[in-house]
Amino acid sequence: MTRFRKFLLLYGLALIFGFAMTGQYLKHVVKPGFGDDIVHRMMARANHIYLLFIGLLITASALVDDPSRPRLIVLAMRLGRAVLILSSVLLIAAFFREHSGALHDRVLNRYGCISALTGGVLLATKAFAAWKPADRWS
Repeated sequence: MTRFRKFLLLYGLALIFGFAMTGQYLKHVVKPGFGDDIVHRMMARANHIYLLFIGLLITASALVDDPSRPRLIVLAMRLGRAVLILSSVLLIAAFFREHSGALHDRVLNRYGCISALTGGVLLATKAFAAWKPADRWS
């Protein structure tokens, strides 16, 4: 396992631990602060789940082997991992900034989710490259 993949594994596990800690933040700060305002609380909970989502994606990406060839697939997988790290930064920032109640003003969440999808697709290039149409029907 390369140093970058070890870093990803530790970073992903730290995000999963951070998910548990942000759950405590929701319980002790957000819930009492917003009371019965269900929109604020639901937005904070959605942001909270995104942290688990990206933490699991990054942890899984650390466990995927780099193919030995071709070079383009290796580059796509490395780029996908870097995009997932960017996504995690956006989603962490969104957790603390975007639960104001304005559903249309969730820019960090939008770009964080789009970059998570992009990173996941780039990581899946290994599977796409290995897939043969005949495999699907057998």
